Amino acid sequence: MKWNKEKVEKLEKLREEGFTIKQIARILNTSYKSVETALDRYNILREVKKYPKGMLNRITKLIKQGYTYKEIASTIDLTVSQIKEIVKRYNLKEKAVEKIGFIDIENFSFNFKADEGIIISYCIKEMDGELIANVIKPKEIEKNIYDKRLVKDLLNDIKKFDRIIGYYASRFDIPFIRSRVIYYGLRFPPYGSHFFNDVYYLVKYKFQLHANKLRTACEFLGIPSKEHSFKPEMWLKALKGNERALKYILEHNKEDVISLEALWKKIYMYGLLGKRSI
Repeated sequence: MKWNKEKVEKLEKLREEGFTIKQIARILNTSYKSVETALDRYNILREVKKYPKGMLNRITKLIKQGYTYKEIASTIDLTVSQIKEIVKRYNLKEKAVEKIGFIDIENFSFNFKADEGIIISYCIKEMDGELIANVIKPKEIEKNIYDKRLVKDLLNDIKKFDRIIGYYASRFDIPFIRSRVIYYGLRFPPYGSHFFNDVYYLVKYKFQLHANKLRTACEFLGIPSKEHSFKPEMWLKALKGNERALKYILEHNKEDVISLEALWKKIYMYGLLGKRSI
């Protein structure tokens, strides 16, 4: 077999990915001896050290949490060069990438219950990306359609993310959304389909603040929040289809997810990402 530049590069890539000489020979349709000779001629490692799955999972997790290669090397007790080699060989950086969305809803309800209320608006802010914002339309209120279209849109937007992050969302936003989704005969994402984190509990158990509200945590850490504060009259006007009130509520909603993302970036390393389901 003639080893041109393209074949040598492929050989090197297969070796880095952990393929055995026998497997490479089969993939490249050549002999075992030919592969051995090429490995020696082009100074490609014959033996590639194998790393335990537990270590690979731990490195992937640390990458997800934003640790540098130097910090990971120190944690795993390997050299930076070894970490880089492992990350490259097993594509750990690619595996570590999750699409994260910060979620918040605004609603009108009696006693904050989904069977006695509706979703007025929702926002999902992609980590370092776009902000998806949606609000109920005056005509939908006039025609008694209410949040049916909004719930469908929200359901589709949630599906765009691997991990959803909220604030007190495990006790309010997510159950409220799930209830409205099922009420309309739609299918809420099943258990295990999306990971979930609630920043409220991170603030409550890892910090000592006079209150565990999103605004309190943001103010304490110097994060801008709530230029459009809660005004009950705006929510009452919105229920009548007032466009100005609906716009105000949507801006209030946007500010929450923007603040939530900023707060998460400052404190996420003090808790576990975990595999809790939405």
